[in-house]
Amino acid sequence: MRKAVLIINTHAEYLATQAEKLGYKTFCIDSFNQNSLNKIAKLKFLKNFIKKIRKNHKLVKLIYGSGLEDKPDIYTTLHSEVDVQGNPLEVLEYCNDILNVEKALNISGLQIPRTSFSPLPSNIKTVVKPIQSYGGLHVNFTKQNIEDIYYQEFIPGSTFSISFFLNKNKFSLLGFNKLFTLKDYSTNPFIHAGAMNIKRIKIFDQIEKSTEIFSSLIGLQGYNSIDFKIYDNKVFVIDINPRITSTFKIYNELLTNDLMKSQINLKNSEINNTYSYPKKFYGFVYMFSRENFKFHNKIKGDSSITNLPKEGEIIKKDNPIFTINFSSNSPSTLVSSLRKKISMTTKQYNCYDIDI
Repeated sequence: MRKAVLIINTHAEYLATQAEKLGYKTFCIDSFNQNSLNKIAKLKFLKNFIKKIRKNHKLVKLIYGSGLEDKPDIYTTLHSEVDVQGNPLEVLEYCNDILNVEKALNISGLQIPRTSFSPLPSNIKTVVKPIQSYGGLHVNFTKQNIEDIYYQEFIPGSTFSISFFLNKNKFSLLGFNKLFTLKDYSTNPFIHAGAMNIKRIKIFDQIEKSTEIFSSLIGLQGYNSIDFKIYDNKVFVIDINPRITSTFKIYNELLTNDLMKSQINLKNSEINNTYSYPKKFYGFVYMFSRENFKFHNKIKGDSSITNLPKEGEIIKKDNPIFTINFSSNSPSTLVSSLRKKISMTTKQYNCYDIDI
């Protein structure tokens, strides 16, 4: 009998495919293919879902990405019903509020932008963030009709992230990434639209050292990432992600699925620090629709496109349609390939352009 893995993530398809390659039977909860992510906020649905899995599988492991941040009421049930791999969900809840970890960041040599639960002075350009947000969802320059928000000084420039893995207090750097956003998407101007791994620059050395110190202070496990900006030669931490993020895919591809293997078997895992100075570059973008429409596949046979909807599926405005993926030995070639494919896609579907 195959071992079972429960996958909870906004997009679960990639994680499920990779886990199945390792011989696991997968059960997914996500926002798109399964359309069940919001349903698990109801404990009855979640318990019945797990109960059905356990009819044929005594041990059920859980790997999780985005989508649990705003559902703390189910954390106790998950810990009692499944074997959580990665960080305990309490760590996810703790890191949701960046003010909780500000002291640990400062000790580590890092800082956050000016942040407060009260509005900042009017002369400071401000970003309004829900504490339980993920993927840039509902993050805006104006206050939304959402409870539990905080105000953070806006730092201009590109957003980067550091990806790393921890097991048995051993820190392994995976690499650094540039994160992409959509152009002209006023509803959610900070929505996550893709990423690529990038070459190291000098300031990354100190970020790596500080991240290792911070990770030991918080006690992080498994795959994690931290989003940051560099402005006026200073590093500002924007978000802590103690979970699988979209950039997991980059390093799992570069490590030929060993990252997935390690995440599922955290007690017996080990990641070699192979990609600190990358020789290969991997990038992906999410194409978001500008309108409601019925999907018809105009791109059959294109291996660079994944997460395709079903034929005839209704795609809602401002939702992702599919993912474009490329790899290259050159970061400039990778960017060029992504831009070319984005341009071709926007001619076939009414999509938002992407700032890469």
